[in-house]
Amino acid sequence: MILIDISGSMERYSRAFLHFAHGLSRRHRGTHTFVFGTRLTDISRCLRHRDPDQALALAGKAAQDWRGGTRIASSLDDFNRRWARRLLTGNAALLLVTDGLDRDDAASLGRRRPN
Repeated sequence: MILIDISGSMERYSRAFLHFAHGLSRRHRGTHTFVFGTRLTDISRCLRHRDPDQALALAGKAAQDWRGGTRIASSLDDFNRRWARRLLTGNAALLLVTDGLDRDDAASLGRRRPN
C-alpha cells in the first residue's frame, strides 16, 4: 500500500514515486496506491496499465488536485475511515510519501470521532 503526496511542494518527487508505484503494481497485483493533495484518490487501477506514461496520465485525470495544496490530516483520516480496515490486513505494509508540509489541523487526527 502506497500513499503519495502530489501537492505542489512534492512536484519534484511525486512523479518518481509514481513510477515506482507503477512498477510495484505491475509486479504485485495486490498493491494499492492512493494519492493526495487536498483529498484522497485511489489510483490503483490506473497504475495497472502496461505503459507507465499512459498509467500516469490516467492517474492525472483521476486526481483533480495535482500540484495544489496539502491536507495530510484529512487525507489520512479519510484513508483510515474508508480503506484501512479493508486493505491493511495480514502482513500489509504502508508506505507514506510526503514532505510533511500541511495546511490541515494535524491535531484533528488525535481526536476520536463518535461512531
